[in-house]
Amino acid sequence: MLDVTFRRSENATRIKMSLDGVSELPGCKSREMIGRFVTAVASRAVASLTTEKFAGWYMDRNARDTSGERAVGTYIDPLYHWPGFFAMLDGHS
Repeated sequence: MLDVTFRRSENATRIKMSLDGVSELPGCKSREMIGRFVTAVASRAVASLTTEKFAGWYMDRNARDTSGERAVGTYIDPLYHWPGFFAMLDGHS
């Protein structure tokens, strides 16, 4: 099982990744396998957390996947969506 923890430090966030059970697999006790894991999994995960990529993901989730009270407040009267709704309906008639 892959376990990822995030700990806040003074100026940054410390990310720790642990992979349980791998040492029991044949050939996985070597440093080479640790290097392969870092290359294949850990480095890609960390790269996806760069400021630019995280900001893009965060903005996308907020814009497209609202939920809870925020969604109700945003969509209770979809004033700015009405023109799009009507355009879609006109296109299907």
